[in-house]
Amino acid sequence: MAVQRIGKLIPPNNKGNEVRDKNLWIDYIELVCIYSYDGEMSRDDMIDEIGQIAKDYINENKTDGTDDEDSSEADIKWSNMAYDWLEFLKSRQEIYGNFYPYQVDGDMLKLKSKITRKRKIYIALLLSSNLNNSTNNATSKLTSSFEYISLKAFKEVLPKRAKSFLFGKNQLNHGNKFSGKLIAKIKKLGVELGDLATTYNEDDFDSRDSGDGGLDLFGYIPLDSRNKLNIPIFFGQCACGKDWKRKIAECEPAVWNDNLEFNKTSKPYPMIFIPRSYRTLDGEWLINRKHRNAIIFDRERILNNLTKSSNEFIDRLPANQIINDILTNKIPF
Repeated sequence: MAVQRIGKLIPPNNKGNEVRDKNLWIDYIELVCIYSYDGEMSRDDMIDEIGQIAKDYINENKTDGTDDEDSSEADIKWSNMAYDWLEFLKSRQEIYGNFYPYQVDGDMLKLKSKITRKRKIYIALLLSSNLNNSTNNATSKLTSSFEYISLKAFKEVLPKRAKSFLFGKNQLNHGNKFSGKLIAKIKKLGVELGDLATTYNEDDFDSRDSGDGGLDLFGYIPLDSRNKLNIPIFFGQCACGKDWKRKIAECEPAVWNDNLEFNKTSKPYPMIFIPRSYRTLDGEWLINRKHRNAIIFDRERILNNLTKSSNEFIDRLPANQIINDILTNKIPF
């Protein structure tokens, strides 16, 4: 029997099969653990959980003449999957340290009783990686929070003299320097990066557009006080969905050449921020060939660069209330 919990979550594979990125199932197990009545899952619970998913699929789609999978073979398959998951969970406990809100004890995953600010940041990234389980209202709050968390991690990488800003249509960016209509923000961006001339046709823009044009955040490192040209510039996209690799192209120089005169200065380095873990068990990228030209911040890199920073900012993020509701009342997000 699957673990007793509040609400229903969407699994990475509704047939109960393995997927190439094991992290998708690990995230699912961590979410189930949060929503379970007692805040824990054993290896047997994990086997029962995936077994129930597979059986539900079979029952919903079974037709006359369909052969059932041999039960003993299925049990072995699910047992092996649960074993692999525990290895990943143990690895996460070691890698994420004080950010990790779970304790792995033998074959048991337990939600820690004390959820600190650091652990809330982890949960915010976990929820942002699983927006297919969220409501529209929560999705907006989580994506806005993720962009701010990404900016905080980015700031920690840069030297103190560097400048960095949110640029996207983010509720946390309201009233700041790069908020408002897109066409005005692009002009301000050009001024900020060294009085770069605009290269777009204003007729190509909707005057009401307050979006981001494919840029969620950016930063640069001034090298002297008199000239902003030919300096390190970074353009970043924040992507919570599974199609995050496609988002890289939106902040590449070739795209932004259509907006600003980058042929007179250094080209921006594209960055992609994702709340998910995109690693194999040994820490390598799951697939490397499709994103070689971008700087990648996945869950591990984001948290690694927040280790020494103040974490009080999580209290002000919209995600904080969602997390409190989940932890206190098991309210679906």
